[in-house]
Amino acid sequence: MFTHVKPTIRHIVPTNLQGRSLIKVVYVVLEPQYQSSLSAAVRSINQNSPNLAIEISGYLLEELRSPENYEAFQQDVAKANVFIASLIFIEELAEKVVAAVEPHRDHLDVAVVFPSMPQVMRLTKWAVSRWRNWVNPKAPLLSSCGNGKRNRALLFKMAC
Repeated sequence: MFTHVKPTIRHIVPTNLQGRSLIKVVYVVLEPQYQSSLSAAVRSINQNSPNLAIEISGYLLEELRSPENYEAFQQDVAKANVFIASLIFIEELAEKVVAAVEPHRDHLDVAVVFPSMPQVMRLTKWAVSRWRNWVNPKAPLLSSCGNGKRNRALLFKMAC
């Protein structure tokens, strides 16, 4: 069913950066309702954030069975700053996700994997120090938190 869908329908690019930092996000999720929520959030951020703009490419897990979609996924991951995955429990597809993401993990600023198979969960990575480029460097949170004690969720929310 999903293998004939082109993921380009879920690719969102901000229309105008207006001096904002651009973050490229790639995600793979099990169900379309997650995709819908991410798309709505990105549209809101792109419309309302003075500091941040997001380009996002999304994939439903089953779409990675298509060689064409898997190739596009690999290309998108190679250019991403952030990778998000959720509920990756099909062994064959988990292996494909790991094979696509692992070679690029070092250049990702963030890789967030919600409950999934262990090999996919190990892709999780936080490089919070790089987030300074995405947010206002004079923000009180950045100046008041000690190294290693920053609240990552608040940092991301502040950027939005």
